[in-house]
Amino acid sequence: MSIQLVTFIYAAWWGSDTGQLTVFQMIVRAIVTFLLALLILRIAGSRSFGSKSAFDVVLSITVGAVLSHCITGHYPYLACVAAATILALMHRLFALIAFKNSFLSHLINGQPHVLLKGDQILWNNMRKHDISLEDLIQTLHKKGFSDLNEIDEARIETDGKISLVPKRNYIPD
Repeated sequence: MSIQLVTFIYAAWWGSDTGQLTVFQMIVRAIVTFLLALLILRIAGSRSFGSKSAFDVVLSITVGAVLSHCITGHYPYLACVAAATILALMHRLFALIAFKNSFLSHLINGQPHVLLKGDQILWNNMRKHDISLEDLIQTLHKKGFSDLNEIDEARIETDGKISLVPKRNYIPD
């Protein structure tokens, strides 16, 4: 095969990195990018799109933005794939560092805050996280509780979800 033929086939199927792509070329790039995104997610680890802490959301947004450039052809394809892969590897590295060091874990992931302890609502923590009493009660109801008196502790976790600990003597209806 001559170099001209290979170049012609490459350009016909793949397009260039100038942003002048046909619909067919964008479809081919979208399929390849989708498959590469699955591989990149495996590199990042399952927590990257499962827990949705601020740390994980940053990866989701940045990798999505970088990979979108792969499809449209406005930037060199391999450079975009390399950048997305580096972001996933950085996420994996920071997750490992956070796992090994609790101080850095708090810096990277944040820490949970108690919203309710016993019969006392911790209003400073509620305000800090913009959670109203109605938000807290709605969470109680969604998790099968009918009253704040049934809860020993409520806290906002690092992923933004509220977890509840029932009182020891609580018996569900």
